[in-house]
Amino acid sequence: DDMDTESGLLPYHLIGHDLRLPPSHLFASLQSSHHGFDPSVPTLFVMECVQMYMPESSAMSLLTAISSMCGANALLALYDPILGSDGFGRVMEQHLTRAGVVAPPAKDSNDQLCLTASRTLDSQLDRLVGCGWNTVVGCDMLAAYDTVVEAEQRR
Repeated sequence: DDMDTESGLLPYHLIGHDLRLPPSHLFASLQSSHHGFDPSVPTLFVMECVQMYMPESSAMSLLTAISSMCGANALLALYDPILGSDGFGRVMEQHLTRAGVVAPPAKDSNDQLCLTASRTLDSQLDRLVGCGWNTVVGCDMLAAYDTVVEAEQRR
């Protein structure tokens, strides 16, 4: 038992990893004796602005690996921008292109970044279902603000 007796909490591990590598590399590191990840234990995976930098195929491989390795024990909190095709989305894409975040796919690949591959909330949710996630729920930031943030906090 690795519980911290002062705080009563189990330790957590931060692991540096290149998510463009096959997911098997990540799970091998997680399941090492040092980290002791157990896919049969409920686990929350948090991906905040992670997919936007990943090629679509790499993101789909990672999402599929998590859902197949952990099944119903995996919960995923995913927060990524959705560019949309409106004026705001086009301006954001232009800014990110100038900043070097968005680049065209390599000449030998049509694999674009997730940021430009999924331009709607529905396409984000469809990607998750396609990667084996049985239950997916999503909302944009305005809906989150309206439904999650309490009225007193919004004043």
